[in-house]
Amino acid sequence: MDQTGDSIANEVLLVRDKYKGTVLLLEGDSDEKLFRKFAADPDMLIIPTWGKQNAIDAVEILESCEQEGIVAIVDADFAHLNGSLPTSQNVLITDDHDIEMMIIRTDSFCAVLRELGSLVKIRKFAEGLKREVREILLQKSLIVGHFRLLSFLDGLNLKFDGLHFERFVSRDSLELDSEALVTNILALTKNPQLEAGPIHLRVQKVIEEHTNDDPYQVCCGHDFVAIFGIGLRKLLGSKSKETASPEAVCIALRLAYDAEKFRQTVLYSSAKDWSDKNQGYIIFK
Repeated sequence: MDQTGDSIANEVLLVRDKYKGTVLLLEGDSDEKLFRKFAADPDMLIIPTWGKQNAIDAVEILESCEQEGIVAIVDADFAHLNGSLPTSQNVLITDDHDIEMMIIRTDSFCAVLRELGSLVKIRKFAEGLKREVREILLQKSLIVGHFRLLSFLDGLNLKFDGLHFERFVSRDSLELDSEALVTNILALTKNPQLEAGPIHLRVQKVIEEHTNDDPYQVCCGHDFVAIFGIGLRKLLGSKSKETASPEAVCIALRLAYDAEKFRQTVLYSSAKDWSDKNQGYIIFK
């Protein structure tokens, strides 16, 4: 059965009589693996909701039941750009577009790049483009990010899950073929009313209107990691497809991200404020 806000709320209510501590709702199980290591209580109840809206809906339902000690952390997506911040004090959002982009902003990314990449190849690639590797990857990810932003702004409901980045990102240069990208997005979306030409024209307008936006708010961590992984297989290193898969790279990033870095974030401060307002319920150390 697919998870819904109702099913998540019911799951919480079923255990509430026995478990009196903080209940943390997260979008997915990979988020749990990150936040578990920062938890004040190593046995804190963390429930993946398998979707942002599920988490928000569950919190709303539990608030209506006057349940205390329930908090959700969800990806900001484009909330910082358009001001659509959560209305509930029990829903906290990431500093950047998502958790992965929060990690990539820190020197955890540099540690993973050094560990998985080749120093010679990294220097050659960066010197050739006269920019740092992270900045280069951000610019590549922005191309996909602006299509995601277009879908959000225009309500196009474009599908990005299942994108095979190798079909439009060159292993030899990391150049991104935007026409091939649109072709792949439309193939996943399966909406015959959508055409590549108008989408290309509209995304150019979106880029012009959002040229000064913080790339960490526009870029999706999944896109960045996928392109990074392709780079690690040739231009930045010599890793196998498995070793440089998005899943493997995300694991490396999570392991490189420590509590000291997390405590410097707005999300951590928001979590501490939440705990102060909800006496007896603590999220993080």
